[in-house]
Amino acid sequence: MTKMKHFAFGKGTEQSPQDCMTFCVGDGYSANQVLGKPDVYPKYGDSVNTWTQSSSQLDRVHFIEVLNIYETYHAGAVVKISAKDEDNQWVVIYNVTHAHVIRKARKFSPPIKRIMFPVDELRIEVDCLASKGYVEIDAIEIVGGISYYVGGRNINSKKPGGDWRWIKHGTMTKMTYFVFSKGEPSGTEQSPENCMIFLAGDRYKIHDVFCDNGYNLGGYICEI
Repeated sequence: MTKMKHFAFGKGTEQSPQDCMTFCVGDGYSANQVLGKPDVYPKYGDSVNTWTQSSSQLDRVHFIEVLNIYETYHAGAVVKISAKDEDNQWVVIYNVTHAHVIRKARKFSPPIKRIMFPVDELRIEVDCLASKGYVEIDAIEIVGGISYYVGGRNINSKKPGGDWRWIKHGTMTKMTYFVFSKGEPSGTEQSPENCMIFLAGDRYKIHDVFCDNGYNLGGYICEI
């Protein structure tokens, strides 16, 4: 379970799924209710300990594999989920045309589109027209991964495929075994990608990446 630390409320129109979103005074029904583990699910019904927010920001960068939405009142209203990419554009990863009314609590795991970029912001849209009332979400669980740099470095960007070396204690050793993902390494002299990473979005296969760009960074594996 990943805690959320920043919330950005979106504007809705009369035709927008966000039409049922409200700003409430105090903690009841507020976005703060989504923090931490579910405290209503598996119970069903109206509760002030739930959240009806439609967008949020995560506290770490994740490659999302599974998304679990704990719906506890008027379930079935989630119609669209989008993830913000590195170009600050929203990419739709789940979309349906009609909402349903399910009068019981459920853990909803939508069949999301696989994306190849890390995510630190999600937007979840709900349609309240079917239920003709509030839709309440207890918590959102993100199952995913964080990429890890390893001690490999390309020392020749001019050479096709590069000249890759292991670096340990300041000493470089030529690599004799490669497990790069298909199409990798993809760096060029004009766009050098001289560092090596286990990319969570590609099931932890090895990719070459820009060094120290601060975006793919999630952790380091010092020795394998």
